[in-house]
Formats: sequence, structure tokens, C-alpha cells
Amino acid sequence: MDRPCRKLTTSDPKYFIKLEDIYFGAKVELPILNGNVEVMELKNFRLRALEFYVELCQQIKKRFNFENPVLQFISNFNPKNALSGEVNSIVAGSMTHFPNLVTDIEKLNSEWRLIASCDELKVKSEKILEEFWSYAFDLKNNLGVVMFPSLNNFVKGILCLPHSSASAEKFSLSLIF
Repeated sequence: MDRPCRKLTTSDPKYFIKLEDIYFGAKVELPILNGNVEVMELKNFRLRALEFYVELCQQIKKRFNFENPVLQFISNFNPKNALSGEVNSIVAGSMTHFPNLVTDIEKLNSEWRLIASCDELKVKSEKILEEFWSYAFDLKNNLGVVMFPSLNNFVKGILCLPHSSASAEKFSLSLIF
């Protein structure tokens, strides 16, 4: 279900992923699959991980104003939003919020407008943001020329924005120790 972040209720269990669907990576999954983990131990581990994720989401919600115009602008780069074609131009947001990332506004905006009509990208709309843009940045036209060089630099600049989750990190340490 797609809901704006500002409207999510982070403590409502109906939005939680099922405990058995939480993925911890291959190194954790292997002992589980081999039966080397007690059932109750695994359940407690998953519950603590869920507690961590809930705390993380609550901290993010506290720290970020999701009504902020910069965050609203950045949401355009979500793969589904970028491919929708609903935002014809990123000129205003680019120049208002990130003028130092723009070298040629006309080229940047032309590349942005091309994203929505690129059939090769539409099949990647379900990918996570980083995978989608990584794929987009590698796309070449029939002449073998990269299709989105300006957009590449701009989006990479946005994805490098600093953030902090210190409270959630502190909570994760308490899970480990």
C-alpha cells in the first residue's frame, strides 16, 4: 500500500512486516535454514529486530518534516514518480533547492522529461531507488552514448545528502549487547 510517509503510523502493527518475512541477510539465514537456531531464540531475535525497525521509523518521523519542500521535491526521484510523467519539469526545484548541483539546467530538464518515455526504464519501476537510478545511469542510446549524464550527476548529488539516525543506532547496539 502506498501512503505518504507523513501519514504512516509507525506503531500500528497492521503496517508491520510479518516476523517470518524479515530478512537479515545470507549469513543469518543460513543457520536458520540449517536448523541451528532454537525456535524461541529465533522468534525473540525477530521481535527485537522488529522493535528496532519500529524505533528507527519513529526516529525518522520525528526528525524529518515530510511537508518540507525539499523532501517533497526529492520524492520526484522515486522510480514510480519519475516514470509517471506527472512532473514535466524539475527546473524550479532544482534551482531553488540544489543550484550547486546544476551545470546546465536545459540539459538536466530535457533528460528528466525523457525518463518518463523510456520503455527500458518502465520495466524497472518496481526496483528500489538506488537500483533504478543505477540502471538508468548505465543506459545508452543507439550511438552508445550515455542517455542521462546531467541527471546522473544531479541525482547522485541528492542521494549523497547527509542524514542521521543516531538514536536508532544506539538502540541497535542495545540489541547486540
